[in-house]
Amino acid sequence: MTKYIITLLTFWIPVKHLRKKARIKLRQLLTLQFRNEFSIIKQVLADNPYAFAMITIPWNVVLYQRPQHFACQFSLQNVPVFYSDFSEKNTGTALPKNVFSISPYTLFKLPSSYAKKIYLIVTNIQSLMDYESLLKMRNRGFHIIYDYIDDFDEKILGPNSVQLNIFRNLEKIGPSLVLASAKNLYQQMLGRFGHERVLFAPNGVEIENFLNVDKRDIPNDLRDIKTKNKPIIGYYGAMAPWLDWDLINEMHQKCREYEFVYIGADYKKALKNLKIADNVHFLGPKNYRELPSYSVHFDCCIIPFIEGDIAKSTSPLKLYEFMAMKKPVVCTKDLLECYGYEGVLISVGHKEFIENLKVAIDLGKHKACRDKLFSYALANTWQKTAQNIMEKINAFYR
Repeated sequence: MTKYIITLLTFWIPVKHLRKKARIKLRQLLTLQFRNEFSIIKQVLADNPYAFAMITIPWNVVLYQRPQHFACQFSLQNVPVFYSDFSEKNTGTALPKNVFSISPYTLFKLPSSYAKKIYLIVTNIQSLMDYESLLKMRNRGFHIIYDYIDDFDEKILGPNSVQLNIFRNLEKIGPSLVLASAKNLYQQMLGRFGHERVLFAPNGVEIENFLNVDKRDIPNDLRDIKTKNKPIIGYYGAMAPWLDWDLINEMHQKCREYEFVYIGADYKKALKNLKIADNVHFLGPKNYRELPSYSVHFDCCIIPFIEGDIAKSTSPLKLYEFMAMKKPVVCTKDLLECYGYEGVLISVGHKEFIENLKVAIDLGKHKACRDKLFSYALANTWQKTAQNIMEKINAFYR
């Protein structure tokens, strides 16, 4: 594995002898890094019965996602987390309390006696490991937790992706625990691993981030929109291929009385489908901590996914965050995880979705609806999901 990492990082150097020198130097640096980070892991595991580890997306990625939420919640409950990715920032320094940035190289080389005290969470879409590497880590002693957060779409991932290869060979890896973020995914995994090893672990909300938001604080790029004194329809999240772009653009044309605000990163170049008009505003990606200062000004929110397996198997993180801000939400019909909530309007077809915008705006004016939405957010927090995972581990695998 060390040789693989070094080759990956130096293959671009065109001159052979320079490439060889770079690989020698990199091996020395990795060896030094391993020693430093191993001492951190050794000390952490000496003080704790077990720890979590993740090899996943960078901590400071634009879209703050499930891995970061899990890491924060485990750490708040005094369980350490070794957070790894392949960026250059891995120096073993602390992030939040009890979260340590550790390079994948260090985890790959960890002795079995230490690996046996670590639960490695592998997220199906956001994993940075291949099947062979994951199998070696299991054989070294790591307890594997497979986190199934989204159904696979080969049009997006490709038919031969490393993530799909892991998924197809999951029985050979033998995870200690399988997490499923949506009921549809949970049922899939029950058929493969049974009740004892599968846990329903939906997305949630970090409720503290959405409390006591001052509505008088208007972000600069929202000020001109607010001065129009028109209802604001809001969305934040990935600007992705699984959004119903035909619905989105039709909505803009037929609802000139509303302003539409979109916040998020362009994923797979899907943003080109958004037709900008004088009532349509794309504000780009925002830091996770900034999102409440925008959504507090929305009159209602939308989650417009296209029909299909992705929608049916998605637990929209943003749903619980919109609820925490007491905002009614209009959703397309295949978002099964959005069913069963007052103030969340499921829409069959474009016509009903557009009609429900006015219904949602009116609902948002009623305190009873706003309070109900907030109660749903309180019942769906990241803290509760993290606690359920630790309870499952304590009950069956320790």
